[in-house]
Amino acid sequence: MTVLTKPLSKDIPYMRSPSFLDNYEERDEFPHGWRRIEERGPQGKIGYRDVPLTPDDFFDPREGDQMPQGPKHFELANELYNKLVSHFDNHPDIVVLGDTKMLWRISGLEEPFPDISVIPNVKRKIVKSSFDCQEHGTRPCLIIEIMSPSYKGDDTKKVKIYQQTGVAEYIIINPHAKNQSKPYELIGYRLQRERYQRIKPNSQGQLLSQTTGLLVGLVGADKRNVELINQATGERLLNNKEEKEARLDVEKQLHQTVLNMLDEGLSTAMVSRLTGLSVTHVESLAIHNS
Repeated sequence: MTVLTKPLSKDIPYMRSPSFLDNYEERDEFPHGWRRIEERGPQGKIGYRDVPLTPDDFFDPREGDQMPQGPKHFELANELYNKLVSHFDNHPDIVVLGDTKMLWRISGLEEPFPDISVIPNVKRKIVKSSFDCQEHGTRPCLIIEIMSPSYKGDDTKKVKIYQQTGVAEYIIINPHAKNQSKPYELIGYRLQRERYQRIKPNSQGQLLSQTTGLLVGLVGADKRNVELINQATGERLLNNKEEKEARLDVEKQLHQTVLNMLDEGLSTAMVSRLTGLSVTHVESLAIHNS
């Protein structure tokens, strides 16, 4: 179970926190979450009261609303978010947001908190707990939502919302939370002539996001893991742990190559020129291995 939390600073968009509220399971009167409201008592004293959220609040929540989600939902959303942030790190005009309220500024239209939003043409990265599409002059090119049995409508009502707002692509991940033996399901929509058309999966069952150049697919024997692949390079997007392990593997291979060159009689200066490492670095590897 996770809850929405306020941002740590005005410059950092917030995501659902993995923190837990005490005795939530006993609060059966709040099946869809709750909102804390301020009240003034008969003697003018300010107090607070929790009121239950309704299913409709899921489509237009307020900042501070407590909307519990399962830990698997949080883990998957956070992993995809981290991979996308890392992938677009060198694109200063693209921002990736997690659980950030979209302000469409369209009269009468709900403004939800998508699990993940990829937004192009952002001239400045300062984003608070909401993203004002009108103020920034842009909107998400890709939204990813993870379906939850507690909050229905990702595959119905939100399709209509995102279509009406002009979100170019919308991908839904159905983890079948109530049936752990069932493979995940991917559902994709692409805007064509102002209407969503289903994205046809390729021969590997992957969905292509044309706006980001990424393939979204399922892996594992049970097809209950989601992977993102750079279509242009075929490289799989890595999470923080995988990136660290990959860097360590590259370093180990490079160090072994240096040692092999030194064993073959090449000078430290020659090894330095061939590998791009400094002479000092090469010498330190030689000393460490001796």
